[in-house]
Amino acid sequence: MKKVYLLVMICIAFISCSKDDTAENIQLTNKKIETFDFLTNEKMEEKIDEISLIKEKMEETLAKKYTNKNFRSNNTENLVLNELNKYHKERLNNIYTLRKNLNFISIQSIADEINSLKLLNPTMAEGLLKKHEKYLLQDKFGTTTVFENRIANVVNEKGEVAINGKIADLNISDSKKTTGRYVYDEGVKTDRATRSEDMYFVILYSTGREKHKDTFGKVFFRYFTEFQAYYTDPVAGTILCPTTFTMSNNSIAGFSQSGSNPFADFAFTVPYPSGTGSIIRNTSGQIWTAYQTEGGYIKGTFTGAGYTLNCDFKYTK
Repeated sequence: MKKVYLLVMICIAFISCSKDDTAENIQLTNKKIETFDFLTNEKMEEKIDEISLIKEKMEETLAKKYTNKNFRSNNTENLVLNELNKYHKERLNNIYTLRKNLNFISIQSIADEINSLKLLNPTMAEGLLKKHEKYLLQDKFGTTTVFENRIANVVNEKGEVAINGKIADLNISDSKKTTGRYVYDEGVKTDRATRSEDMYFVILYSTGREKHKDTFGKVFFRYFTEFQAYYTDPVAGTILCPTTFTMSNNSIAGFSQSGSNPFADFAFTVPYPSGTGSIIRNTSGQIWTAYQTEGGYIKGTFTGAGYTLNCDFKYTK
């Protein structure tokens, strides 16, 4: 864990000292890793956790810069778009810096790159989407991979990751709800939490489970809650927007058994996350029993793009 935090700090320090230059992708140093090859599924998940933590800390540091300083009073469209341009330029630099530090280009980093380029350089974004269309999906909110977003961080541009020298069968699907053999989201519920009166600023919530397999092929789960924040531009469309999410302690998502396991709790809850970023997720620990999403309660404040929105509601299954 100390190694991971050290790498996080090195990445953040590198970014803070680098020039704002998004015209060129930062070139990888040393020998590029073409395909990650892990001894076991556990080793793969450790690497996924490491990369996910680095990305989370980089995003948090960047998003705080804009939610705290620039967006609070700049609520006219031109000023907001100007700040969003700055945010996505720095976000793009974060993506390129992480590639350089890992010596690896993942399919997830391609999706992340497209989601910032759609505002900064739509032509380049469209070109990348076409080039990698086999492994990318697009909707009105942005670009995702055909893999669950966590495992996509170790899958290369050819859709490959290896376990003990063999290319893993990821069972690619067109559905984002069944997207991989080893790690993927399923049973996901997504809906709108709130939006501004002018409909420019919108918050989505999601809840569901991540499906995993250990080295012996036994399935286990992690359950999650998530928020996503977007700003709508008439030209560029829907863009990820840095936001501060402040939730009450009783904001929770419920889960109940989808089968019948007398040795496990019938139901449990996962809190909704507080924090800063454009997408934030809270994930439970390892759970061996399959549960399905139920109702929940969300109460909190969302600050971004010059808006402060509140919500207080219950939802059902």
